Order: sequence, then structure tokens, then C-alpha cells
Amino acid sequence: MVPSQVVNRLSAIDFGRGSEALYRDQMPGLLTELADRARVLSITASSAIEGVIVADADRAQRIIDRRTTTLRNRSEQELAGYRDAQDYLFREDWRPLNAGLILHLHRLLFAHTVMPGGGFSSWTARRTARQPSASSRCLPRAPRSPSMI
Repeated sequence: MVPSQVVNRLSAIDFGRGSEALYRDQMPGLLTELADRARVLSITASSAIEGVIVADADRAQRIIDRRTTTLRNRSEQELAGYRDAQDYLFREDWRPLNAGLILHLHRLLFAHTVMPGGGFSSWTARRTARQPSASSRCLPRAPRSPSMI
């Protein structure tokens, strides 16, 4: 037996099916605006998880919307790279997931920085214990053979 709460929710979902097309036809500007806002929030929130924060929210939105091309610091460069990678994932048919795709996304992420992206490292990092300042220190190890990648 299916609980009544589940039946009620499924009914509501079924009732709403197809409504998106109605709204898309009646209010295309609103749906576009909501999609644009969601994109900006997604890019800034995901970047913040990685510690990339542009303090001026208006400037961050201009970078994401490609209205600002002069990037003043590393955070702005990384935000632009994250925008490019996310746009690629959402606007292109990128499947299947493979090493080439990962390298391409890495190249997009670092395209606006001085650091090159899109290649395998010739060394691997070994993380040491956390320092009292909560930072970590990485030391290089000997390169791995390509067969181990």
C-alpha cells in the first residue's frame, strides 16, 4: 500500500507536468532571468567552495556575464575560468567522461591565469600534516611513470 502523502505528492507533480512549457511561452523573460541568476549563484557558490571569492558581487556578476574582460587578481581570473568550464559543461555535449575531457576542463579553468592548465603533472604532491595556521604544505615526489596514471 502506498501512503497517502506519497500519492498526493505524485498527483501534484503530475498536475504540474507540462506547466513549464506554458510559462516558457507566456513569460520567457522571467524564465531567462531566473536561469541567469541561478547560473551566477551557482558559479559564485561553487567557486567559494574552492576559496575563490570576488568581494564585489556586482563585479563578479559582470565577470560571469562577460561584461568585464580586465581581470585584476587571481580570484577574478579563477572565477572567469570556472565560468568557462561550467558553461562548457552545461552548453556542450561533452559525454563521455574521460581523461581528455578532464584535461580540457582544467585548461578552461586556468585559461585566464598565468599558470598553464590542461596537462598531467610531472610530479605528484604529498601533503604533510596541517600546520598550526591551518594551512598545508605540499612537497614534490618523484615523477610517476605514465603507466601508473
